[in-house]
Amino acid sequence: MQSLVDKGLTRHIGFTSTSEADALHEITHSQRVGMMVIRVLAAGVIATDVRTGKEGGVALANDVGSDVERMISVLPLLKPEHRERTRVAVRYAMRNPDVSGIEAGMPELEHLEFWIGAAEMGPLPDGLLSEFDDLADANFGIS
Repeated sequence: MQSLVDKGLTRHIGFTSTSEADALHEITHSQRVGMMVIRVLAAGVIATDVRTGKEGGVALANDVGSDVERMISVLPLLKPEHRERTRVAVRYAMRNPDVSGIEAGMPELEHLEFWIGAAEMGPLPDGLLSEFDDLADANFGIS
């Protein structure tokens, strides 16, 4: 990474954060720094109902069970025109104009094509985003 800085291809080396999202968004926006979103599929929880044991909480304090509960609370909002829940997750991550990329691991070329297809679908409908925001504000109904 340092060699990219030395060659003038980038000014900064990245970091990750699992909290203080508002501060991170402010910094990336005000400093015109790129932001990449990670764990868009909640470490596999959104991608499939099959649990392999490799899943992990989205944030350090989260557990897989809570991520499953969150996903289950979102499913009734999805309609056929929104497409697969994995595409919805990718499109949701892209809702912030400061997001410059999404980190994703893909063992097969068709997975890359799937992600590109999701991005090409464009933003999710405002009404659905509003419903997602309401759910998040209510902690997805989790006590």
